[in-house]
Amino acid sequence: MSDECRLDEAAPEDLRVAVRERYDAIARDPGIDANFPVGRKHALALGYPAEVLAPIPKGVVDCFAGPAAPVLSAEIRAGERVLDLGCGAGMDASIAAAATGITGTVVGVDASVEMVKTGRRRLGEGSVQVSMTAGHGAHLPFRDGAFDVVVANGLLNLESDREGVVREIARVLEVGGRLVGAEVILVEEVDRSAFTVSDWFR
Repeated sequence: MSDECRLDEAAPEDLRVAVRERYDAIARDPGIDANFPVGRKHALALGYPAEVLAPIPKGVVDCFAGPAAPVLSAEIRAGERVLDLGCGAGMDASIAAAATGITGTVVGVDASVEMVKTGRRRLGEGSVQVSMTAGHGAHLPFRDGAFDVVVANGLLNLESDREGVVREIARVLEVGGRLVGAEVILVEEVDRSAFTVSDWFR
């Protein structure tokens, strides 16, 4: 499917493919013009402290494209089970893993196979213990109540099945668990017929 296809004519699966291909491309080359900010400079501008980023492999930070820094306010505690949904190459998951320590678990899920490959390769070079898998937020391969915390940094704005994702988050969270997230939202109506699929990423 072409990025020049009109947004109002695109099927949900077309949008999933477009999102996956865009983030696959970033994973292969974080320096491309992604149509949105990516990397260390972006993370610092959002409030991630330099000392928090320092232990994380450069190749992971270079791929970061979240819209905010919700993991910093998640109050993750030692021993907790954390799911980073839409994890990219795993920058937020790495921060969560530092907070959970060796008694906790952190799992990252992302639709981009290339992002997951990058995260596994780069994080495998260090001491951070994060399990990463490719998957879709509306069909999570985890049991009910598997996590104490779900972190979602800019996931739903890229998702065509938002209700399905929210249902799955509610299912995999333990009773009393918490969702900590950040989103890009529209503050006014737009004419979808005036936009192409590439505008989905603006």
